[in-house]
Amino acid sequence: RADLAEQPPRPQSVVGLSIYSLAEQSVWVEVREAPTMTDTIGADEPPSLGPALRTTFIRGEPLACGFRTVSDRSGPLHLRIFTGSMPVREIDVEKGEGPAVRTVRFPSADLAAGDYVLVVEESGPGGRVEVGRVLFAIRPVSVPDASGPPTTR
Repeated sequence: RADLAEQPPRPQSVVGLSIYSLAEQSVWVEVREAPTMTDTIGADEPPSLGPALRTTFIRGEPLACGFRTVSDRSGPLHLRIFTGSMPVREIDVEKGEGPAVRTVRFPSADLAAGDYVLVVEESGPGGRVEVGRVLFAIRPVSVPDASGPPTTR
């Protein structure tokens, strides 16, 4: 677990932060929130195929994160990957127009097996502020060996 400095509470500008495997697909069903209590909640579109949402990945697996920005006032966004309290990767997110879904691929081939935290930060007048985080793990590749059970690398 990464020990990051606590940030003061602020309005949420990023929701639904998730990490996806680009090597697998799963069925996606879009369910929208009902605008009022008398409206029904349900699927507006038929299911589709999309990347598999997971929290544990195999070393070298192609990964992306996705999230929705809920404000057009957000400043520049950045992804930071931590192991423990040590940052191991930083990626700037391209600025979009208004509230939108953002998908950002991030290199993972050189991440060692272990536990990580992906943090989304927003730049503002007072510096960067954390607006989202998700835990994930990289596991070694299991390689079958002709002489016995799978080994890890």
